[in-house]
Parts: sequence; structure tokens; C-alpha cells
Amino acid sequence: MTDAFPAGAAVNPFSTRYHEPGALAYCFEDDANASAEALYERFLASGRRGEIVGSHGTGKSTLLCALEAEAHRRGHAVRRVTQRDGARRMQANWWRFEGGDRVVFLDGAEQLSRLGFWRVQRRCRLVKLGLLVTTHRPLGLPALYRTSVSEAMARRLAERILASCPQAPRLVEPDEAAAALRAARGDLRAALFALYDLYEERWSARRGARVGE
Repeated sequence: MTDAFPAGAAVNPFSTRYHEPGALAYCFEDDANASAEALYERFLASGRRGEIVGSHGTGKSTLLCALEAEAHRRGHAVRRVTQRDGARRMQANWWRFEGGDRVVFLDGAEQLSRLGFWRVQRRCRLVKLGLLVTTHRPLGLPALYRTSVSEAMARRLAERILASCPQAPRLVEPDEAAAALRAARGDLRAALFALYDLYEERWSARRGARVGE
């Protein structure tokens, strides 16, 4: 019978929902003293201004989720704005929201034009908003953290993802995450997508073997 072994993996541990920003805790690999709490304290000490810098797919959005949770824990109001590729302007009324200690989390600030980013900073100063951004390149705000992904981190994250889906057959091993990261040139997001495809490929091969029995 093949009904119990469907054509597509019923649960692929590398599906986006298992590793999207917020689904996994950020891993502070290279700094034992780093934490969301410590970074948020540094942000406050910098006059509620700061930037997280890192290349594509190195966990900036995931870290921002951890910092957002820390802000909420302290009772701060957060408006999170994500700038998609090519979005040179902010959405309308991005700065209008209720709360006492208000902070804007701007994910992908490098997408804005230089003038657009200057206007964001000016508006934040005028209406007394904190501003925390993620960016691919430094934009002149106080540097809070630089994200990166090592092969060791990729292995640990893959192990964590696999452990979160004990009902799924273990068709990919954590060591393969390191190879995927190398192939993706350090882009963890692309590496996880590659592991998703690898898992589906092996699931199909396993299903084919079952059908042929």
C-alpha cells in the first residue's frame, strides 16, 4: 500500500514555517556575553538609535524578532516596518502609532534612498521615536551587532530544526547544512531552502523505493 507514504513529504522540517524569523531563537555564536537583553540595553544607552549590520541571509530579521520581544517585555510600543527589495520609500503614516516609549524597528533600511533614510531619522527625532534598523551596510547609526553565520552554527540550527519535527523521517543530517552553507556562500536562508529541496528529493526517492517493493 502507498497511501501511508504520500508523494510529497507530509512534514518537511526545512519548510519555511519552521525557520522563518521568530520561529527559531537567534544564536549568538561568537559572543558569550551577547543577548537580546544586552543588545537592547546598548540600544537604549545609544539614545534609542542603532543598527544591526549583516549580509543577506545571516539572521538580521531573526535577531530583530528577539529584540522586539525584549522591547515588549519592557512595555515599549514597537512599530515594525519591513522594506522589500526595491522599496525606496516608507509606507504612509509609518510613524503614527500609540504607546508611551515608542520604537520603530525598520528591517531592510538599505532599501531606502539616502534622502528617504534621512527623512526617517528626522521624523523619529521630531516625534521622539526610537529607531532600530537592520541593513546590509552601515548607515551611520550606532553599531549594535554584526550578524554572520559559520558552518558550526548552520549545523546547530539544522539539528534544532530536525529536533523540532520528531515525527518526520530524518532524511537530512546536520553536517549537510555546512555544505549547503558553503554552496550558498554564507547565506543561511538559501542554505535552508536547499535543504528543503534535498529533503523532498530523498522523500520522493524513498517513496519510489517503497512503491517498487
